[in-house]
Amino acid sequence: MMVIKLKQRGWVDVLVFAGALFLFGWFVSAAFPHYFIAIAGLLICCAQAGMFYAARSDTWPPFFFTVKQLLASNALIAFGVAIGIAAANRDSAGLGYFPHELTSFAPVAIGIGLTEELCFRGYAYQRVESASGSVLLAVALSAFLHAGYKSILFISPYAQGQVNIALLFWPTLIAGFLLGWLRSSSRSVWPAAIAHALFDMIVYGDAATAPWWVW
Repeated sequence: MMVIKLKQRGWVDVLVFAGALFLFGWFVSAAFPHYFIAIAGLLICCAQAGMFYAARSDTWPPFFFTVKQLLASNALIAFGVAIGIAAANRDSAGLGYFPHELTSFAPVAIGIGLTEELCFRGYAYQRVESASGSVLLAVALSAFLHAGYKSILFISPYAQGQVNIALLFWPTLIAGFLLGWLRSSSRSVWPAAIAHALFDMIVYGDAATAPWWVW
């Protein structure tokens, strides 16, 4: 009975987290007073994830991995793929393969990548896996949650720019599956977080100002 209740609580936590995250994405570009709905959603997400991480002593493994661990989890390959995709992304936009210099936005870009992974491949992944007992479901739902959040940022009526949602959703979903696989194979959120941070640093590291969707 206790196990069933814990699993039910896990699903409730996932639904609340997803709802709060989507509220944040929908209203983050809104003006006062609607902007405070986004802040409320963000605070709920932070509170849930913060309590989750604070209660787990095994969630924060060392940042440094041995060569054996890196090879076993395919993390080095993932880092290379992240760098390659980021370089191709920049080249397709006519920006060159790599930033010529890193601006003050670079640390923010790195922080965004790390934070998103702690949310999606960290908190959401672990809660789904604990509630369902299925790694595949954890990979899939965390990937859909990530792609859905990214899409909501741009389909919101408060969004300041327009993009092709399909070209945003599907690559984000595929990337989410790959990062979820890395999370599963390494049993740690950090390889996925590092890969994501590398991608964001290369793509956005030389941005003069923060894109509008960065809160």
